[in-house]
Amino acid sequence: MRPADGRQVLDFVRTLPLAGSKCLVLSRLSAFASVEEEAKLELIAHLHASTVSVPELVYISRVDDPRINTWFAFHLYSDNKCLRGIAQRVVQRGKQLPSSLVVCDVGPDVGRAMVSTEINLVDLSKLLSEIEAKLAKRLPGVVRKAQFLSALAVGQWVYAQVNTKQGELAQLWFRLEDIDVVEVALTKGAATPVTS
Repeated sequence: MRPADGRQVLDFVRTLPLAGSKCLVLSRLSAFASVEEEAKLELIAHLHASTVSVPELVYISRVDDPRINTWFAFHLYSDNKCLRGIAQRVVQRGKQLPSSLVVCDVGPDVGRAMVSTEINLVDLSKLLSEIEAKLAKRLPGVVRKAQFLSALAVGQWVYAQVNTKQGELAQLWFRLEDIDVVEVALTKGAATPVTS
């Protein structure tokens, strides 16, 4: 989709019924100056006028607009865990990660992994407690609390340097797989990310 086609695409999208694909196209149109405000207004109206599905919320959350951000901030404590997770990510967007975390474009070397798993976010604190009890010395507080995950984009790898119980250097890696699933890996040795 080219910016020059923005008006024509917006006019067409307005004829479609509300659905995830409509929100996807509107979120992309919001990046085109010629139709930015109109696309954002369509998304905001959708947020306020109807029940919004999780995929629609994900697409809308990608649009950085104060009105959209405010809507998500209002839903930070929603009973719906998916909405709550997306809202936390929107509110944390742009916030700096703690200095003890290293952002990586590629993931860990799973050949050196002592632990490698995907887990629901609600079960993460239990996993981190088990890692700390069995494999690693005391984890840094910022890692144990895992609040930094809200600031991560889905698919982005970060790691923290930790020490094993035997005093060896290790890294504890995190990557959001989805809005409520995180991949965790504990690798021994110096940080050597591998290409995907």
